[in-house]
Amino acid sequence: MRRPHTIDVDLSVELGGPDWHWLIPRAKVDDLQNRLGIVVGLACEVATRVGDDVAVDALTQVLQTLDGSRLVKDDTLCRWSMPTAERRYLASARSALARHWSVVSDLQADALPYVS
Repeated sequence: MRRPHTIDVDLSVELGGPDWHWLIPRAKVDDLQNRLGIVVGLACEVATRVGDDVAVDALTQVLQTLDGSRLVKDDTLCRWSMPTAERRYLASARSALARHWSVVSDLQADALPYVS
């Protein structure tokens, strides 16, 4: 099985953010749009929490673009070979955002430590 490349994204809208016209098609090529979607969704939740309306607007537009190509199959943000028991637990404990993006993860915006 071919492993997709990892996409490292700086979502800092103040610095201009990533080049979405380049990044989104690259994510789609390797079926990573759901992973990108949850990461952007988490960033949008953080931006909402800190009151950054400019970031919320920009990230919401990206989410709308990604939503049109959302995949149905479950994926993870980490290991390809996640044990079945862990996968089952995380599937039951995931947030509405993770469920929407079909990502098996319990990561939530409140748990992100580097948010000011």
